[in-house]
Amino acid sequence: MAKYTTYLVGPMQDAKDGGVKWRERITPKLHELDVEVIDPTVTESEEYGSIEEAQKTLKNYVATGKWDVWDAKLDDIIKRDIEAVYASTFIVAFYDPDTKMGGTLCEIWEAAWHRKIPVYVVCHNPMKDWNMWMLRTVRRSGQIFPSWAQLMEFLNDKYGETKTQNKSLVTRVVDVVQEIGHKLSSSK
Repeated sequence: MAKYTTYLVGPMQDAKDGGVKWRERITPKLHELDVEVIDPTVTESEEYGSIEEAQKTLKNYVATGKWDVWDAKLDDIIKRDIEAVYASTFIVAFYDPDTKMGGTLCEIWEAAWHRKIPVYVVCHNPMKDWNMWMLRTVRRSGQIFPSWAQLMEFLNDKYGETKTQNKSLVTRVVDVVQEIGHKLSSSK
């Protein structure tokens, strides 16, 4: 069982690749820090076959006026996404002010204001380009990073350190036990 859990928040509907690639790149790095990853692109791909198929299906419900089906599907998605936020030790998010987004904003808001879950955001745009409400929301509970490398360095320092401390403690305990063993065997 992983020591930490994170939900990967970021645009999907209007992202060029459905938001898949950055999530695929960061997941193995998070696993190295003993972080369980909740990835909505995986969940939707499992349900619909692919992100593209999910988006196509949901847009088709709107185009054909199948509002009851669309409402039920979206309610399920929103509920699942908010539960993923609640299950998280911290949130990792990608924010692009040039991409339309809805769920991303709501999930960050929910984490920061209602649950006080740290939100760590990568954004390649300068902060002056941000929506001021969103900037304040992220700064309230987390941090903003201009690159994935800087985010991972931060996460390694903050969440990977515990692993190192535990390893150091185990090493010290082993050393003490060995020293006691040597003293006991030399005193015979």
